Amino acid sequence: MNKNPICLIFAVLMLAGCSTPASDGSSAAAADDRECRPVGGGTGSRMRQSVCMSKEEWAVADARAKEREDIQDEFFRRVGENTTQQAGPAFDSPTGF
Repeated sequence: MNKNPICLIFAVLMLAGCSTPASDGSSAAAADDRECRPVGGGTGSRMRQSVCMSKEEWAVADARAKEREDIQDEFFRRVGENTTQQAGPAFDSPTGF
């Protein structure tokens, strides 16, 4: 097997990798706009996982999480009222029962 074409291809690939165009700074500006927050990973992993989004995307995600938390709080408040009263369901029933 002739090794000259393989060496030539390898040399071209090495030169192509070293001659990347210079960055104009737009990627650095985009990186500054991003905010990364850690997320809960699976147990047994030492690798830290994070999610990166823009500040506007985080504002929407935080609002949705707050709304979900408020709904859960209301649900558990009603369940607690139902267990203390024992008079009937604290939930609005569409059938009336």
